[in-house]
Formats: sequence, structure tokens, C-alpha cells
Amino acid sequence: NGTSNITIVCTLFNNLIINGGATTMLGSFTVNDLTISTGATLADNDNNIDITGDFINNGTFQAGEGTAADIVTFNGAGAQILGGSAATTFNNLTIANNGNTVTLNNNVTVTALFDFSTSGYILLNGKNFTINNWADTKIPSLGNNTNRYVIVDNTGLFIINGVSSTETARFPIGTSSTNTDFCRVDIANLDNAHQSFSVNACNYVNSTGTCSGGTQISQGGVNITYSITSALNNNATVKLYWDASREMATNFVRTNCRVNHYTGG
Repeated sequence: NGTSNITIVCTLFNNLIINGGATTMLGSFTVNDLTISTGATLADNDNNIDITGDFINNGTFQAGEGTAADIVTFNGAGAQILGGSAATTFNNLTIANNGNTVTLNNNVTVTALFDFSTSGYILLNGKNFTINNWADTKIPSLGNNTNRYVIVDNTGLFIINGVSSTETARFPIGTSSTNTDFCRVDIANLDNAHQSFSVNACNYVNSTGTCSGGTQISQGGVNITYSITSALNNNATVKLYWDASREMATNFVRTNCRVNHYTGG
């Protein structure tokens, strides 16, 4: 309790609970479950944290200032939780859990790099996942990997802020951890001002143009509804990806394919 520094002599913990006051890391460590209690602060001081269990932030997590280190990595052998009663901001965030899922229980923001070093997923779970200060190198291993992405679920948002007129915001998303549900979105900003874009999707199409209500359409389209918004009215080029298995079997012809924008009614 109180204001303190932790000198990391042992770099491997089972479960670590930060109670009360301010705690500053003086070295990197690996931990199973990491909990920051209400009223407590953990400053990573540009050190790395490897988490094999859950990260529960009920207090304050202070990320570093953008060094090559300062990476929080989720590398558990099973499902993991990233949450708590407080939203969390990371400098660098890496998913390295070999095909498992990190489920958000609160909003998460990344200010530097977000990466998947192995297969794996982040499940929005109705929360928002935000990348600030976008650059085209923000997600180093992006590519067209269909086994590492953010699982969207109709309610939460994947948000990218600070997209300049020379940049393309790239959203590696899918509607489930089934690889054929991968449906990445690329948005190239054509305006001068920096833009913010948000994306969600569902793996069906309703007559209302939304992911809820209306009659489900079963022919002549792709079984994905993309919800894309921008903070300002702007010009942009949008590129949509989908697996061929999402194409409806009846009356869908790729050469006649077009995007429908639902505006109401």
C-alpha cells in the first residue's frame, strides 16, 4: 500500500495484485493474473508485461511513452480476459496466444503498435477497441491473415483515430473465430483533415440495413452487413474483404456486385 517502487528480482509471478497507492515497475515480468485494485496505480515505466491469464484493471494503468519496449503481451494457453471496472490504455499491445481469444470487459485503447505475433483474437464483447494516432505501420503483421483479428459483435466498435489523407485505416475484423468469417475493411482517407473511422459487422443481411430487425435476405448478396462511420463528413475509398463461403448461393454474381448503403425507410 502507499507510494512504492517494485524492483523485479523474480521475473515470474503467479497472480499479482496491486493494492493502493502508486507502484512503478523497475523491470519486465511474466504473470498469470494481474489485478490493479480500486485506488491503485501501476506504471509500467517502459517495461514489458507478459500475461498468461487475465488482466483486471479496477484502478489506473499508466503505459510508457512509446519506446520499443513497453509491450503488454497476452500469451495464455487458453481464453483470457482484459477488463475490470476501468478502461485501459496501452502503449504497445500484442496478442500471442496461439489461436485463443482475449475478451474485452471494458474499453481498451492502444496509442502505439497493436500486433498479432501468432494466431489469436480479441472479442469486443460490446466494448470499444481504439487505435490512436494511426500510421500504416500500426499493425505490423496485418496482411490477409484469416486467423488473427478482432471479433466484432454488433454492439461494440473497432475505432481508428488520426488517419491522414495519405493513409489507409485497416481493420482486421471477423464476426466469429471461424476463419471463413474474416471480413477485413480498409478505408483510405481522401480528405486533408485527420479522420476517425469506426467499424462493426454481422454475418447476415436484414431488409432494414442493420444488424437487428427486419427480414433476413437470403439471395443476391454477401451475408455480411458492415457498419462504417466517420467522425466527420468526408471522402474515402472503402475496400471490403469476405470469404467466398459468405456469398449467397442464389442470384449472386460477382461481376454485378455492388455496395448498398442503407439510409432509412
